[in-house]
Amino acid sequence: MGNIGGRNVAHGICAAAFTGAHLCYAGEYLMTESRAPIPASGAWLDLTTDLNGSGSVYGMSPLFGRYANNSCVNWTSTASTTGYTVSPEGGIAGASCNIAHPAACCF
Repeated sequence: MGNIGGRNVAHGICAAAFTGAHLCYAGEYLMTESRAPIPASGAWLDLTTDLNGSGSVYGMSPLFGRYANNSCVNWTSTASTTGYTVSPEGGIAGASCNIAHPAACCF
């Protein structure tokens, strides 16, 4: 992913693959019980914001939301800036935006 043209395009990639889907954020993904295998390289997602909307966290809560101020400069950069992936083991890790990964899609 990286420079795909922005977050709306990332959401569109998921919607094209799975009707009604969008790019997941970490807390949303972690609250799912997905049975879909994660690729060995991991899958891109956004981080989660805290209740104040002021920072990225890896926590889970239905009260948390998408942290939209990072992740490959809002999915417009393939520089060595940082985006975040979910690993095959289910962990969240930073990854360089210049490495291709599929998108983690949620409904």
